[in-house]
Amino acid sequence: MITAFCHCCPPVTEVTCTLHDAGCYLQFSMDACSPPSWASGGAIPAQYHYTGPSGVEVLFLAGRDSASNGERLPPHQARFWIDGGPGQRSGEVQQRIVSLLQQYVSCWRDGLTQEKLYYHSETSRLERFPPRKKKTTKQSKRQGQ
Repeated sequence: MITAFCHCCPPVTEVTCTLHDAGCYLQFSMDACSPPSWASGGAIPAQYHYTGPSGVEVLFLAGRDSASNGERLPPHQARFWIDGGPGQRSGEVQQRIVSLLQQYVSCWRDGLTQEKLYYHSETSRLERFPPRKKKTTKQSKRQGQ
C-alpha cells in the first residue's frame, strides 16, 4: 500500500474521471463528519472508495486529516491510499494510477514503512530514494584510525 499527500484538494468529479481512465470505479462514498464535542480528534473529510482492475483499491480523502496515533503527517490538503490487489496486473494498474494522480501529489510514502518515495518521470514509476552516502570528513577519518 502506498500513501499520497496532496498539495491541493482536487474536485471529486475530476478524481473520479482520472481514476476512470485507469479502469477504476467509485464503489461507495461517505460524507465528511465532525466528531462529537466530547471526542478528541479533528473532523474527518469526505471519503471516496474506488475499485479497479486486478483488485486494486483507491481511497481518496477529500480534505486534510490528522493522524490519530501521534504520527506526524506532511502538510496536505487531501490524501490517497492505493492498495495493489491480488491480480497479476495489479502492479501495472497501480503504477498507471500513480502516474495519473501525480499532478495532485506533493509527497508519496510506503504505507507500511512510511519510507518516502519519489515519482521518477522518465520511467513513470514510484521509486525508493537511494541510500545517502555517509559524509566523511578528514577529522572523522582520523578518529577512526
